[in-house]
Amino acid sequence: MRLVRIAGVAVVGMTVLAGCSNGGQANETLPSASPSAAETSESLPPLGPPDLPMPAEAREQTEAGAIAAGRYFIELTVRAYQQGDAEPIADVSRDCDYCESLITGVEEDAAAANRVTGGDVSFRDSGQATLDGNGAEIAFTVQQTALTVTSPDGQMITDRAQPSFQVFTALAATWSSELKAWIVNQVTIT
Repeated sequence: MRLVRIAGVAVVGMTVLAGCSNGGQANETLPSASPSAAETSESLPPLGPPDLPMPAEAREQTEAGAIAAGRYFIELTVRAYQQGDAEPIADVSRDCDYCESLITGVEEDAAAANRVTGGDVSFRDSGQATLDGNGAEIAFTVQQTALTVTSPDGQMITDRAQPSFQVFTALAATWSSELKAWIVNQVTIT
């Protein structure tokens, strides 16, 4: 069904373009864009920690923007565990059980002075997103390296260690007009 709509739009687009080729003189000037038509990344308030700010592309209400926001969120989770700082996760998520659990885990490790090592991620595919109004569903496959958790006395907490693994990750996000960014509402890992 979606391909049928795309084909229909292409036919309409070609028809409109064909109507423009009447051999007349082209207008010498282009209309000016209104200042609100496109916001530059410089005009957006910063979002994310200084060492890992949200990329400009993740602040676009497009499929590519949603994918960039999903990747950014996953990278923030790694940073949160490794640095013991969950505040950036809270800033880019709302009403998300997975996110709340992640924040609690990071805060508990930080309070106990545990050190998390590893858990770096790479993306096994370019990802995909589907937009529906102000909502987006984002998916990609993530590879995570092995992760260890060490207590302040240098003892490895073995029940918290993870081997490297690959998972399919899906996120649901909502566009925030206020922040001009995608906000994560749900994370599913299979």
